[in-house]
Amino acid sequence: MDKPVSGKLMLLGEYAILRGGQGISVPYRAVSGQLMLDAQGDPAMHSHEAVKRFGHFLHDRFYDYFDQERLSRDLSNGLYFRSNIPQGYGLGSSAALLAALFRSYGRHLPQGLGERKNLFAHIESYFHGHSSGLDVLVCYEDTGILVKPSGIEPLDLPPGDPTEGFSLVDTGSSRSTAALVEEFERQDEGFFALFAQEYVEQGNAAIGHYLSGDTESLFQCIKSLSKFTLVHMPWTIPQSFIDTWARSIDSGNTAMKLCGAGGGGYVLSFSLPG
Repeated sequence: MDKPVSGKLMLLGEYAILRGGQGISVPYRAVSGQLMLDAQGDPAMHSHEAVKRFGHFLHDRFYDYFDQERLSRDLSNGLYFRSNIPQGYGLGSSAALLAALFRSYGRHLPQGLGERKNLFAHIESYFHGHSSGLDVLVCYEDTGILVKPSGIEPLDLPPGDPTEGFSLVDTGSSRSTAALVEEFERQDEGFFALFAQEYVEQGNAAIGHYLSGDTESLFQCIKSLSKFTLVHMPWTIPQSFIDTWARSIDSGNTAMKLCGAGGGGYVLSFSLPG
């Protein structure tokens, strides 16, 4: 089968990209998954059954985009996804699976990044009910992606580790992305006006500072995002983690932000060097 597919990390722009803001997502190579044949044992068989159900969905809804003959044959031979990407933790477990399937069996894939993202969004809705397609695009292309209102483009990442300064903090619980996005969309117009004025503006500024390497200004923007999240979007922070989040706001060298939809899984901690 093809080489392993890395997970992904949404560094900046969660929720903002749903309201015209910018976003940055990058491959996260600490975790990965790979399609394998001949499933043996409970974990592999569980994955095989899940991949088989997904394969039936692809056959019924997206027939022309996959080599269905090869995919059907390999499903009969115990195709499964061997992965150490935790599910429900915002690191792209379903995105990596779909990217791996496209790498091995995909065909007639649109040429433009925007068109690919849209196709991926429709297919990944199988898992989440709603998807931007961005996670799958990052996993498939294996590169950082910058999202702007005018479109998307490959990211010219700063030298070195693109996640430098960021670390993952386990909240101790998983989450449902679809439920969290639905809760966000149910907010009133007053919330969205404030969201655009404060959250989207600070998120866009943070991306500019990240790309220019201005870590001090990036830190201050993340502090602002953290405060907004605690006050106006508390449903995105697990109840058991609220106190930890609140304490981080008063920290002089660490700031916390959502990792994807929030609500569980990991959060991102950003620390100043030194």
